[in-house]
Amino acid sequence: MKTIRTAILGTGFMGRVHLEAVQRVESVEAAAIFGRNDDATARLAAAFSVPKASSDYRELFRDPAIDAVDICTPNAQHFSMAKEALQAGKHVLCEKPLTTTVAEAEELVTLAARSKLRNCVCHNLRYYPQVQQMRALREAGELGEILVVQGTYSQDWLLYDTDWNWRVDAKAAGASRAMADIGSHFFDMAEHVTGLRVSSLCADLQTFHKTRKQPKGSVETFANKMMRPEDYVETPVDTEDFGAVVFRMGDRTRGAMTASQVSAVLTSILANCALVAIKATLLYCSTAFSGSPSDSMAIYNLGCKRNPLRNPRRGDAGAFARSNTQAAYYPLKRILSTVAYGK
Repeated sequence: MKTIRTAILGTGFMGRVHLEAVQRVESVEAAAIFGRNDDATARLAAAFSVPKASSDYRELFRDPAIDAVDICTPNAQHFSMAKEALQAGKHVLCEKPLTTTVAEAEELVTLAARSKLRNCVCHNLRYYPQVQQMRALREAGELGEILVVQGTYSQDWLLYDTDWNWRVDAKAAGASRAMADIGSHFFDMAEHVTGLRVSSLCADLQTFHKTRKQPKGSVETFANKMMRPEDYVETPVDTEDFGAVVFRMGDRTRGAMTASQVSAVLTSILANCALVAIKATLLYCSTAFSGSPSDSMAIYNLGCKRNPLRNPRRGDAGAFARSNTQAAYYPLKRILSTVAYGK
């Protein structure tokens, strides 16, 4: 099988996660890394034995030896990078969101189809083993009709007005934050598990911190917790900290969910106490999944008409949750293998 030589675009938190994951995928080589800072990019490349480091991503797009690019930069850069990569004949794996507007996303879909190239979005949570188990139960008919889909995705890393990240800035991340950043994971997983599509919704979005203290220098995701008052600048914020959504899937299924980046740390403790559970009632059963990185909690429930515990062939709801790096491994393996095999 041909080795897929891949360029990683981005050297921040998610860029390193993808870099580690790519190096664990069979027949995939991390051939190059792009970053804005020459020294930091060179250090990261040396640490992971990546042969090429560059501060010019277009240089990598012009390299005929590069087969695919993995985009892990801030959201506002996704569209232009993905478009140029496709035009250069490269397959694309992009961190969510693919773009920050529907029109841009549709343009990329059309371009990829015309170019006969892969143009993929990395919604990694669907490849957690327990999520795959839930989908398998549904596909086997063991859950019956899905009646209700409920969930929460709660984080605490932006709880205080001193917490800052590029995702807070609409110019870098797009108009939505909590719903686009973590709510999108919920809806992707809900559709993936149930096989249904969201047909309509009603959302309530709230920005609790109208201003935040932005560090004068750049900071990494989940960092900047030890800065001093003189290191900040008061900055207006118009992206949401919290969102609540009621929605419909298909003709009959109903759902409700919340996404928060300002929920206190107790949620982290609860998330690490219970990874997988199946609970049953007399008439309906609920398949529940809880598990996520240490800063957050994600719980998903499916209300359905059958109890999978009555089937002796199904004794377990799935394996334990993987780390961020392990979770990224599954979609990268699945997506990049389709590039190699041409499926």
